[in-house]
Amino acid sequence: MGVYLKKIIPLDELKRTIRRFPLSTLCSLALFVLLVLSIHDFIDITEKADLFGRLMVISAYGFFWFVLARLFSEGNGWGAVSQHALGFGVFAILILVVFLETGFSLLWMLALMVPALLLGISAAPYLNDGDDLSFWFYNSQVWQGAAVSILAGLLWGAGISAALASVDYLFGVNVAGEFYADLWSFALMVFAPLYALSWVPERYQYREQDCHAPPQLAFILNWVLAPLIAVYMLILYAYFIKIAMVQELPRGQLSYMVTAFGGLGVLTYLAGWPLRDTGGPLLRLVHRFFFPALFVPVVMQALSIYQRIDQYGVTEQRYVVVLSVVWFGVLALGYSIKKPPLKMITGLLAIMLVVAALGPFSAPRVAERSQLSRLETLLMVNGILVEGKISRAPEVVSFGDRKSISSILTFLQRRNKLGRIGPWLPMSDKQHPARTPQELTKEMGFAYISHYERRQGRHLEMINLRGQSIVGALDVSGFDYLIPQQHVHCFNNGCSGNRVWRGRWQADEVISATYEKGRLSIAVAGHGELVFDVQAYFDAEVEKDISREPRDFVLENSEGDLRVRLIFLNFNARKYSTGDGAVKHRLQNFAFRALVSYKG
Repeated sequence: MGVYLKKIIPLDELKRTIRRFPLSTLCSLALFVLLVLSIHDFIDITEKADLFGRLMVISAYGFFWFVLARLFSEGNGWGAVSQHALGFGVFAILILVVFLETGFSLLWMLALMVPALLLGISAAPYLNDGDDLSFWFYNSQVWQGAAVSILAGLLWGAGISAALASVDYLFGVNVAGEFYADLWSFALMVFAPLYALSWVPERYQYREQDCHAPPQLAFILNWVLAPLIAVYMLILYAYFIKIAMVQELPRGQLSYMVTAFGGLGVLTYLAGWPLRDTGGPLLRLVHRFFFPALFVPVVMQALSIYQRIDQYGVTEQRYVVVLSVVWFGVLALGYSIKKPPLKMITGLLAIMLVVAALGPFSAPRVAERSQLSRLETLLMVNGILVEGKISRAPEVVSFGDRKSISSILTFLQRRNKLGRIGPWLPMSDKQHPARTPQELTKEMGFAYISHYERRQGRHLEMINLRGQSIVGALDVSGFDYLIPQQHVHCFNNGCSGNRVWRGRWQADEVISATYEKGRLSIAVAGHGELVFDVQAYFDAEVEKDISREPRDFVLENSEGDLRVRLIFLNFNARKYSTGDGAVKHRLQNFAFRALVSYKG
């Protein structure tokens, strides 16, 4: 029985992996246990979500970090004491940082630290020594194992789940849904990670005959990646020529395109290292000219992201783009002048990601300081921040500045950093620190501007009127039919279809509602049509009451035996100024009901 079990489950290989990476195995099991506890409601996630999330982050960090520490120690010939001192010392710092960070910063730290640790694993055994070919072969085994392990975990989880579902269907065995979740947690948090660790080579120096690219990889490099890079480079350089001819700055989105191009090119350069002399023509050209050709895209990327930062300040996303500019720039310079070791590519990026994730120069910290500085400048320029205190704007604030101020306040709110402007608030407000961006802009003397609002012409603000809520039954006495609630959406001079509603009660009696150019018409076939100037009615109602409190909005008209009463539920319009300084309103959308009588 033991022989058959070993054939099905490679227990010796599993034991060897656990002995080599015991601490990473414990972290993997800890992550699995946390998931099982939450699946079976042994812990109340709603009350302890913050603690639960931090423990999961620590377990994930621990898994990758202890692998890295082990590989670094093996590559440098360190003993167990030095290895554990390094492993537990850095892990203690990671725990401290995880518990000190807030929610948003914690997410960004997780997003940056995990790839940093993975890149560290790729270079850890070769920090002091190791040739490029050995580095390539080691990484080919590690990443191939990672890909196969993820696939194996998915297949294992899907296969066992399908088997259980079949047993449930055929024999009526009631398999609880939580058990399926347990299976998938085990497959992805224990089975796949430990299987991936079993692929990590135990030696780090290889002969040239050992290091060959498999045919499948050669095909992808020669016929997919290398042609894509060549085409992409032609497109980018054609755009750069256009920029030089029309003498315009590159667009902001260009920085993301160059990041994608550079990342794909670096990946192809690394993956195709053994084929740099024997691969296809395009692949050989990539290895020879990719980094020199990267100079111009990097310069354009730097100009593009500088333009965005100069206008809107630093955000975490723009910080990452700046990171890519520096990384690509260093690589382009280094590999064009002198060929450094391949480990520099992944090692340098790993260090940069750690800097971006932790400490005073991390992406969230730099972005926060940048946006606060922009906010302070905007408030001072508009006379809102005087002698370190916020007050109402003495003059009308431009649309662009109002939108920027609103955007920065929202940025700070989403990161739980709105309290950073506390010293600018009056003493009475400090006693009630909870403020929303909408409340703060109101205190500054203008309405909050959404990120999605676009200035068209000379728009000033949105006007919203709400009708009284109808409680109980609607009074329909004197009317025969009710057109149910209808919504009309109009932007600029267009609407979402002129015909708003159409209904039929009898073969020769059709009621329809149509809206066009500010006028709503209700027509009954054979009985006539009534037209209501909704835009003029709205303009009059706005002038009547600027408090914007809910009230009744009713229009009624009759002609012959046709009688219609319109009941408006809400109006939304844009207030704007024309070229001669007049102020007008343009309806954007409204909702209504209609009562109709046409029997005389």
